[in-house]
Amino acid sequence: MASLSSSAAAGLLWLLLPLALVAAPWVAVRAYRDTQPRVQGPVRLMLMGLRVLVLWALLALLAEPVLFRSRTVHMNPSVLLLVDDSASMSVASVGGQTRFERALEQRGQAAQLLREFNGDTPVWFGEGSRRLARSGGPGSAATGSATGEGTDLRALLVSATQRHLEDELAAILLFSDGMATEDGLKVSLTGLNVPVWAVAAPDSAGPTDLGLRRVRYPSRVSRGDQLALEGEVQARAPAAGSTVLRLRQGGVVIDSLSVDWMAGTSRHDFRFVVRTDSVGYARYALEIVAAADEKVLRNNEQQIGVRVEKDRLRVLQLASTPDWDTHFLRHAVSADRRIQWDVVYRTPAGLRVAGTDSLLAWPLAADELDAIDLFVTGGSGGLSMVGGQRSGVLAAVREGAGLWIQLASATTSPVWPRSIREIAPIVPGTGARWVYAESRVSLPAQARSHPVWAISSSAVDIDESLSRIPPLQARVAPVLLASDADLLLRASSARVNTPVLAVRREGRGRVAVFNGAPLWSWSFWRLYDEGNQAVFGEMVSNLVTWMAEGGDRQRLRLTVPRPVVSRGELSTLRALALDARLRPDTRHDVWLEWARADGSGEVVGRLRMDPDAATPGGRIADLGALPAGEYQLRCRLEDEAGSLETDWQPLTVDPFSVEFRDPRVDRPRLAALARATGGALIDDDDFEAWAQGLNLSRREVVLTGRVDLGAGFWLLVPLLVLLSLEWALRKRVGL
Repeated sequence: MASLSSSAAAGLLWLLLPLALVAAPWVAVRAYRDTQPRVQGPVRLMLMGLRVLVLWALLALLAEPVLFRSRTVHMNPSVLLLVDDSASMSVASVGGQTRFERALEQRGQAAQLLREFNGDTPVWFGEGSRRLARSGGPGSAATGSATGEGTDLRALLVSATQRHLEDELAAILLFSDGMATEDGLKVSLTGLNVPVWAVAAPDSAGPTDLGLRRVRYPSRVSRGDQLALEGEVQARAPAAGSTVLRLRQGGVVIDSLSVDWMAGTSRHDFRFVVRTDSVGYARYALEIVAAADEKVLRNNEQQIGVRVEKDRLRVLQLASTPDWDTHFLRHAVSADRRIQWDVVYRTPAGLRVAGTDSLLAWPLAADELDAIDLFVTGGSGGLSMVGGQRSGVLAAVREGAGLWIQLASATTSPVWPRSIREIAPIVPGTGARWVYAESRVSLPAQARSHPVWAISSSAVDIDESLSRIPPLQARVAPVLLASDADLLLRASSARVNTPVLAVRREGRGRVAVFNGAPLWSWSFWRLYDEGNQAVFGEMVSNLVTWMAEGGDRQRLRLTVPRPVVSRGELSTLRALALDARLRPDTRHDVWLEWARADGSGEVVGRLRMDPDAATPGGRIADLGALPAGEYQLRCRLEDEAGSLETDWQPLTVDPFSVEFRDPRVDRPRLAALARATGGALIDDDDFEAWAQGLNLSRREVVLTGRVDLGAGFWLLVPLLVLLSLEWALRKRVGL
């Protein structure tokens, strides 16, 4: 059976087609009879006929005729068994099986029942949104592919029906957990004219996973402050349980608390408070003790780094009598408001605090010793006081305090306490005597990057400033320099070539010895007149601050919170940068570098770290594009003094990536979607009743074919031929 029709765009022309067919000859006759009266006989008839044919051809093109052919056949309706292959179906586990694997088993059961009760019914199999090819025979399967995360169930169903327009789908059986991308249940089902029966995936709480979330802590605190570490423990588990959260420092557990969770997803706040007694960079680690069935442990631990600094620096100077040295030192550090400089003089009544009538009991009590950040002394009496076993000063130095010895005012005889000789960076040599000389001071090359010489003005040339200082008119002693000491100043003349200032670390504290006092002999007032007093004065202030700070004061630190991450997971790395004066560095770039953990040290990637607005001098970077493997990380800072690098730290990118999704099954969503199409939500126990209740009897189907006549190229050719014939005939008769 065939019929002729046209497109909707030409519908109006089809209504006028009979009138147009009659009007075409009349137009042709009038055109040649009225406009060309001299053309007579057969020629006129031929021209009129050609014009009529041309007009009819134009009408055919405008009407876009379509030829429909239809035939009636008998077909068996088919059933599509569709499995949602979203990420939530592939992750959550049910008795060792993923939901997707369990759904494939259920689909096999449903297909078997369909073949049993409806043996002639074609069954289509598929997962995801790939086109499902027709099976070779009734009941055979064709494989689809995954759709990835967040399957849009409506779009999946509509696309499946569109791909099976010729297969007479009678029903769709959808296996899903309902976790789709569309929000709510108000979704359009336009184009979905096949009833859908939905099977909810087995409920599951997923694999047990414990993790730390939103860990918060300050990056800088003052010594003695209470450091608060806060955050959440997130638990996802199929059953209730408990574990322990531990806070470690240096491998030692310093605090812990119990965490109890319920089945499903739960979050539990925690808070640790610790006292920061030591200055420097304090490292802590939060660790969740793994559950018995927990397999992924990379989010159970987090490293924490906090800079502990002193908000007030107290200096205690033990002096015999008021002198110019004391005045010079106090004047040099007066600009630093953090420094509290107390001077104690020896009097017949005891140790008197300068400017008061108070006496200081010696040795100091433990809390008083802890409050002193720097001891300044000179002379045999002062050395004996600080070097005695009962004083406790040397123990305080090893815990982070500083000790400054004025060697020029101390005796050079061997009566130096042995305890002082063991920790001093420079000590008098055997039989040393003072040598009076006019010496020039110079800065050793290795001392240029030391924080003591971090002069605030970048325009200051330290070597030039030192060269303008008049010769040191004082006495210096031949001394011995300790092997682990840092030499910061040297005096040279025709008679002597000896260290003037040297420092060294002692435990967590620092010890300095100044050789070549009295300090006022540096032509104090002439330095002021020539503008060099500021340079020397700032050096003294830096020395006092550096020694009083104590602790571990590295200028560049890198914190890797989690040494193991999954592939594609963002790893947030933090760095702390200090300038040469151990103050927050915000001017220079800090680069994060990584290399393969093969020992070669060859940098394979580099990333500039962004400033951390919450931490002065802090930097932050998110690293998440590394392929699976083992790496080493470090950060680098480049400033005027050169380049600083941290030590390499390991990072492992785990190829096994696990996503823990919402464990719930959205049964209401599936039920609403099924009802909207004329189906229902069923369980696997209902497969037999469902298969028997389907109306899958053989039915007549009208198959329609379509031919677009007007769209073919063949209509244009006759039109051009007719126009050519008319034009040639007109030329022949002289028109």
